[in-house]
Amino acid sequence: MFITTIDDFIKYIPTAEETEWKAISPFIESADTEIQMTLTGADLYDYAESLAVENVLHRLVCNLICMTAYKNAIPFVDLVQTTNGFA
Repeated sequence: MFITTIDDFIKYIPTAEETEWKAISPFIESADTEIQMTLTGADLYDYAESLAVENVLHRLVCNLICMTAYKNAIPFVDLVQTTNGFA
């Protein structure tokens, strides 16, 4: 997996500075799978993951994963269910 910490995520999504790892990590896992299944395939994914973090392909895949995760998470990470409804 490319993105394993909140610091990794913030490198690609700087506006997520206040985001907690617990809130975003399920979306990162899902985005990781989505990118592998729909875009890279297993072989290219594994190859990109094996490259140095400075490599352009490695960075591009990280960027895609983070952006996909953030896009999918936005409707949920700022919405909290309380006993009175949603806040």
